[in-house]
Amino acid sequence: MNPGPSELLSAARVIQSQRGFQAIAQLSHRSAP
Repeated sequence: MNPGPSELLSAARVIQSQRGFQAIAQLSHRSAP
């Protein structure tokens, strides 16, 4: 069973959102004293 385009797009969005959260967390940790 091959994943459909919609499934691939949703997976890509999840990965991007996770990367975004990680980037925000890193920035918040850096700005924190």
